[in-house]
Amino acid sequence: MPKIATIGDVNVDLIARIDQMPDLGKQVVTRDFQTHGGGCSANFSLQCARLGVDVQLFGKVGDDVFGTFVLVELEDNKVDTRNVRLTDRKTGVTIAMVEGIERSFVTFRGENATYSINDIDLSKIDADIVHLPSYFLLDGLRNDYAHLIDLLHAAGIKVSFDTGWDPRGFQKAEVDPLFGILPKVDVFLPNIDEARNILGDRGL
Repeated sequence: MPKIATIGDVNVDLIARIDQMPDLGKQVVTRDFQTHGGGCSANFSLQCARLGVDVQLFGKVGDDVFGTFVLVELEDNKVDTRNVRLTDRKTGVTIAMVEGIERSFVTFRGENATYSINDIDLSKIDADIVHLPSYFLLDGLRNDYAHLIDLLHAAGIKVSFDTGWDPRGFQKAEVDPLFGILPKVDVFLPNIDEARNILGDRGL
């Protein structure tokens, strides 16, 4: 079985199930509330570990109650979190409001927004495949994806890539660099809506 590492966002998800969204300035009562570790990179590593795969997680969280919570949950599931950096700033948080089958999100990126290639010790990667998610959320890493992929390939490591959704609306300045990155990746994992927004007039 291949060894896997993932580099990217780590945060906490606060999930409320509601019957309807509140009007501005109003309040509704949630039918259920849950707290989980979140972030695409953390979620990916958690599911890999539950499948019995050796997985490393590279990311950054604040040394706060949310950072402690997500790291404990990951470590309890045998995710290697030794390369998640702790800082004196805030861990990212996503508030998810679930109405029927639809979900709406409010995200505070916290240290995910500052995570950069300078935070990654590439010599610590012990993997056959590295998964890179959340391109649009990781401002500090976005301009270095092509270089990072080249470094991983030079080390004989395959790369999978998942941009995720762009909360800014798939603006040209963020989307255009993808066409220099995508030819480098070994596996690209968009959903259909993400693919359509990235390609625009180019297809789909």
